[in-house]
Amino acid sequence: MLSPATTVQLPAILDHDLSHALSTLVEKTSRSLASTIALWRNETAADPRPNKALDPISLDILLHGYMHRRTVVDVATGGVHHQFSSPRDPDDEPARNHTSARSYDKALVRSLAEGQASGAYLVINLPAALSWSELRFSPFGCVPKKNTDPQEEARLIHDMSYPGEMSTNASSTPTDLPDLAFES
Repeated sequence: MLSPATTVQLPAILDHDLSHALSTLVEKTSRSLASTIALWRNETAADPRPNKALDPISLDILLHGYMHRRTVVDVATGGVHHQFSSPRDPDDEPARNHTSARSYDKALVRSLAEGQASGAYLVINLPAALSWSELRFSPFGCVPKKNTDPQEEARLIHDMSYPGEMSTNASSTPTDLPDLAFES
């Protein structure tokens, strides 16, 4: 006899208790951004991989012959390390979200809650976030998904190209980035 398939329902609201606990930890211990992220990702000296789903040994074998194999394996092993060419001053408040995110606020919160529940997003309160001078804020936008109610579900866009010359993308060092080739 087979049991019916079950699906995991991710929450549609943020876990404020978790956010509060993490924020309190950061504020009371003056924990750095890097050490908080390492804690969130369960990184240890024995296993420093930021994404436990990526196995560098398997990737090294599977990607044999791929021109970016070493880069992929290095990222799976230790994450992405990137220098910025023109650091900007610390942000003293978050960037205002794009109109699309404000229009689809329920879908935005749902997407953030799902990311928080899956461990992809670390959600903390603003005072804790502002304690990290290296943290930069970028606005969110939302794009409706096909065949869904955009008030319920939308694709989350994290706009790293805003605001213009002060954006994260504008401060990136292009020579550190791999060449991209695509067809339109």
